[in-house]
Amino acid sequence: MRKEILIYRAELDKELARLVADNDAPRSTRASTHAKDSEALLENFERRLADFQHERLIHLIITLFFAGATLALFFSIVAITPVFLAVDSPLSPHTGIGLIALLLIFIIVDIFYIRHYYFLENSVQALYGYRKKIVALPMIIPDEQAGQLTD
Repeated sequence: MRKEILIYRAELDKELARLVADNDAPRSTRASTHAKDSEALLENFERRLADFQHERLIHLIITLFFAGATLALFFSIVAITPVFLAVDSPLSPHTGIGLIALLLIFIIVDIFYIRHYYFLENSVQALYGYRKKIVALPMIIPDEQAGQLTD
């Protein structure tokens, strides 16, 4: 997903630069499809943004689930530690080591999920800025329609 978002942002930069360059060109050289291009770009952008927002939501849910599981495992280890330390404990010391190893694995997974979610959140926030740029693009009226407006 990281690669997909970065590629999409690069494509957006190119398309916005093209549309701005078309807008800065003299009216006679402007493409009559500029308004359609802007609308198509906005429509495609909204669809892709919704996909990225959905991905962000799913990763938030997964991150919270793993964080909750990590906390539950940590408090379980803390709660049963006195049992491991008892002289006549029915639990093997290997059980405690296994639980601590599992806790470390959960912590590592949490770190990677949080890192990825952080990237998704910042990327979606950056895409909101792109939406403002796309909406701010002036819609160019083709020359045929411009004559009709002045009549």
